[in-house]
Amino acid sequence: MVRARGSYPHPVVDHSDDVDSIFTISQPTGTSGPSKFELNFNLTLTDPDLQRMLDENSAQLAVRWRCAQTFKLGTLHPTLVLDQGTTRSFRVVLNQDDLAGRFRVEPEITAVVANDSYSLVKQNPDYGDTTFAIMPGDLLAHAGTLEIDAEKSYDPLNPPIDACFRFELDPTVPRGIDVDFSEQDYVVVRIASETYIPFTALAGQPQIQISMIMMPALMAALSFIQGGDAEGDLLDDFGWARALKTLIDRLKVAEASPLVQAQAILDDPIGQAARTLFEVEKGDEA
Repeated sequence: MVRARGSYPHPVVDHSDDVDSIFTISQPTGTSGPSKFELNFNLTLTDPDLQRMLDENSAQLAVRWRCAQTFKLGTLHPTLVLDQGTTRSFRVVLNQDDLAGRFRVEPEITAVVANDSYSLVKQNPDYGDTTFAIMPGDLLAHAGTLEIDAEKSYDPLNPPIDACFRFELDPTVPRGIDVDFSEQDYVVVRIASETYIPFTALAGQPQIQISMIMMPALMAALSFIQGGDAEGDLLDDFGWARALKTLIDRLKVAEASPLVQAQAILDDPIGQAARTLFEVEKGDEA
């Protein structure tokens, strides 16, 4: 669920139109252990000024978390795992005793040093050449809010579908998505800029995200697997293919079409999205 936006005295990179830049979280995967919960995720930041400030340590990246069931909350500084340019992979580790059920995480960028002439190259033209005074701790960017299941861990016999895919912003994709099967561990789904922004803004409505992006990407992957099987290439070296085959066999849809298989794996994604939109519409009319 995207946090309700407050009013800020300076431009903030978030889901609003304050700044023509992106700061979003994607690909969250969690692993539960006896005493620790490890959360890995990707952050995409396209604002050059904020990236420079992070590199110069005049701004910092943090992850705020809160668990409603345990009444615990805190702030963590994530560890960089992989640098892929505008998209970077991070890890945070939480104490398992602090978590129960689902908890929320909110990545954000805050100021470290005061600046009386703060401005961003990509800030909304309505700001003109206006500069702003910021103080240490002021919010500069917010990636949205995600809910994570603290008790969900990876089971090779029942692999989570999101472990098979990696989603990336790719300005070279003209529209929609492009799917790349060259990686052994996951299918890379490259998303056009005009699609990526509304896609990530729907972080609080995963049923709609799944029907928008995951459904067609999964169908493409299943078609690729069927093509490989027909040609005698079982794709045994591809972890994502083995995981999807495990799901297909467990659901007893190995002989079905990719459309039927995808709907079975995602548990009626189109219906779930339609029901979600219907509830939203009813709520707006109330």
